[in-house]
Amino acid sequence: SDQNEGFTDEGYFVTGTEQLPIDSKVNGVEGSSNPMNSSRTSNFTLLSHDFIDGESLDLMNACALQGGADHNMQLSWANLDPNAVELAVVMDDETYPCGIGEKACPHWGVYSIPSSTLEIAHHSNTKYPMSQAHNGQNSYQGACPLNGEHTYKVTLYALSQSIDSNALTGSKITRASFTGRYASEILETATLTGTWSLHTPP
Repeated sequence: SDQNEGFTDEGYFVTGTEQLPIDSKVNGVEGSSNPMNSSRTSNFTLLSHDFIDGESLDLMNACALQGGADHNMQLSWANLDPNAVELAVVMDDETYPCGIGEKACPHWGVYSIPSSTLEIAHHSNTKYPMSQAHNGQNSYQGACPLNGEHTYKVTLYALSQSIDSNALTGSKITRASFTGRYASEILETATLTGTWSLHTPP
């Protein structure tokens, strides 16, 4: 089939042949290619309907304790390397008291996403393997800082081959640890950055 797959709120995924329409709230950030794997100039772009790069996350992307819903953000992308076999998404927080790099606080990790996928929908139900968040849950865990403003980075990885993602489901994976483990398989990446400050629900 020449159709593409994308996650939906109603089920695991649907098929389609066109990219999603882009509205005024969608923001795209160009990514970078891995010089070890490609001489291609990367225009790989990560997009979201839920927040603007560098600005606050949507309330629904925050934790329930702060009035949110622990809903993952919608993501879509453009200009994917045609050599990509599958995709992965990792979101983490490097703001103190979280650490930096491999010691960051992981919030989301999804793996073995087919390269034909068009998007991850807001609050999607996924059949694909997920690693543990900072609290040990194998699901998206919303922004929930206990102090000040925290910065959350969501990185999409285009991979040159399939990885054993089931080996990740029992681990807390950060962007740095994923990059270190799969550097030779990463063709290119694209990242969105969102912020969230301590909220007290009404």
